[in-house]
Amino acid sequence: MNKDGEVKELTAADIRAMRLGNEVLPPDLWKAISERKVEQRGPQKKKPLTNKEGEVRELTAADFRLMRPASEVLPPDLWKAICERKVGQRGPQKKATKISITLRYSPEVVNYFKSTGEGWQTKMDEALKQWIKEHKSAA
Repeated sequence: MNKDGEVKELTAADIRAMRLGNEVLPPDLWKAISERKVEQRGPQKKKPLTNKEGEVRELTAADFRLMRPASEVLPPDLWKAICERKVGQRGPQKKATKISITLRYSPEVVNYFKSTGEGWQTKMDEALKQWIKEHKSAA
């Protein structure tokens, strides 16, 4: 930087000397250095993230530098919905939600449905729905 506060054209030797030194540089000079480095590297070629078999390769530091924030790449309405929902909060239900209640059943009923295996609560719910369907006309 000259006396007028303008950033001078940096050479590769200037940059090497600054890397070796321990001096604190002003932000505008760091910006000039980083812009110069990008110009020297030229346009970066992006490697595909997947191979022919669909396997995702390991991401490199260069991949992470090229990434942009989700707020920039997602549609605005999706980004808004993501920000409004809290962690662990469910989205809107497609079907009517079930009602949580506490019931007491006889041990025979509970043991029977538990013996049917995984999903026994759902099977119990289906059996009750079937009973309602069969006895609805009588009510």
